[in-house]
Amino acid sequence: MKYLEERKDLCRIAKSVYDRQLTNAVGGNFSIQVAEKEFLVSATGMSVHKLWDMQPEDVLLIDDQAHILEGTGKLTREINMHQQFYQRDPRIKAVMHAHPKDLMVFAAKGENMPVVTEALTYLGAVQIPCLPYQPATTQLLADEVGKFIQQSTQLTNLEIMAYGAILNKHGIIIGGASLYDCNELLEMMETNAYCVNVTR
Repeated sequence: MKYLEERKDLCRIAKSVYDRQLTNAVGGNFSIQVAEKEFLVSATGMSVHKLWDMQPEDVLLIDDQAHILEGTGKLTREINMHQQFYQRDPRIKAVMHAHPKDLMVFAAKGENMPVVTEALTYLGAVQIPCLPYQPATTQLLADEVGKFIQQSTQLTNLEIMAYGAILNKHGIIIGGASLYDCNELLEMMETNAYCVNVTR
């Protein structure tokens, strides 16, 4: 099995994200770029059937055309959002899609989230954008993510190499230099969301 340590890393982070209620038991997905044209991706259904308690074989190895090279299970239909990050921003080496409890309030309302905590000020923005609504798994949604990424490639000298957006009625998408960077930003965004929600 190729990239065993990277697969273990992905499994560990995914379980940690679920255990910390940064995603739920009905969705989300994780990916890592491990070579120029090779990517590791969590198989679909890991949230529902395994509560994110994955084994390395539950992580698929795919090529840049989304063909499965190794692993058991099916490829998530949301891979098109991940591909947008890898194709549009060469700094991105990992992508995380999740359904965090407090951030879902902004997704459900279709609202941008104001930045109220110091931790997020490194992004240089006063709010985290909520993208225009498009149905889940569609190319239309992936295209909206692509437009957001195109604007975000102008972000330089970031303290943490990660940035993300809220998906209207859906969840959150984050791209970063590693899954650890994505995980850190997800935690900070969720904390910010909690602060906004309890002080409204």
